[in-house]
Amino acid sequence: KRQVLGGAMNFSGNISGFVTPIAVGLIVGATGSYTWALLYFVGSAIIMGVSVLTLNYNKRLPV
Repeated sequence: KRQVLGGAMNFSGNISGFVTPIAVGLIVGATGSYTWALLYFVGSAIIMGVSVLTLNYNKRLPV
């Protein structure tokens, strides 16, 4: 199970690295401003922060 969790984290990081430049390019191209692109990053940071706060660090995964 630990390997699956690590793989899922790696997968989501790689997908984010692929989607973010495309999303920022589309946002800047559509609006002509970086304001909404920066708000995209702020929203992503808030989602990441909430996700980290909901993790149970005391629960041990079976090996």
